[in-house]
Amino acid sequence: MVVGRLGGVGDPVDERDRVHEGVERVLPSYHLAVVLPALAEGGFDGRAVQWFSHGSSEPRRGLLYRRCMAVLPMFPLGSAVLPNVLLPLHVFEERYRALARHLTAEPDFGTVLIERGHEVGGDDARFTHGTLVRTLDAEELPDGRWVVAAIGVQRLRVVEWLEDDPYPRAEVELLDDRPAASADADRVPELQARLERVLELHQQVGGDLPDVDTTLAPDPVVATWQAAALAPLQQLDRQQLLRIDVPAVRLDRLVSLLDDAELLLQAL
Repeated sequence: MVVGRLGGVGDPVDERDRVHEGVERVLPSYHLAVVLPALAEGGFDGRAVQWFSHGSSEPRRGLLYRRCMAVLPMFPLGSAVLPNVLLPLHVFEERYRALARHLTAEPDFGTVLIERGHEVGGDDARFTHGTLVRTLDAEELPDGRWVVAAIGVQRLRVVEWLEDDPYPRAEVELLDDRPAASADADRVPELQARLERVLELHQQVGGDLPDVDTTLAPDPVVATWQAAALAPLQQLDRQQLLRIDVPAVRLDRLVSLLDDAELLLQAL
């Protein structure tokens, strides 16, 4: 199972196209927003993809949860999934096919970044903090693989990993952010300017730009997650942000990461 990896090593072009068309059928109202490096080897163009909701940068208010404990099926991934960011999955491993079938009835699952190891085969070490994700749609392909469209909803912390049978599960604590201060909203234009500088430098050194409007939402919490997804950051940088529950502190950390990225890109 991979994040937006539309095909496998050695897949012929027409097979990659067929899987890509499957994702487009599942995501008829979404478009490509962010292209991030995939930790898994090979795959379609060697990259992972994520989506934002088409035409809107506002959070999905109906998907917010109060802080509580829950037992969730889990997708450990090679990418750090963030709240308010859409997530396409290409599911081919048998245990995750079983999870995909489960999601047609129970749409919520959790994701965490893999610390050591790989997505396929198990025996991986996983970070504790991750994201609660809700399935928007799922479709089984003729050969038994699945394409799943989902959206990050809320941060979580794994309390205890349960038996991986038939797929990974964990007891998790769902984490609410502390309220954002009015001053945080005043900093969104500053964040926007930093993001645009970094994206421009990234393009100048040959990097890809997200094929979307990169205007951030006025809500500072949503804007922080958007900028973190759009910027050319490392997965461990995004993982750091998932641990922070104070919006102002998270924004401070993201601004620092963008400043570091700007200095690095200027030196190339």
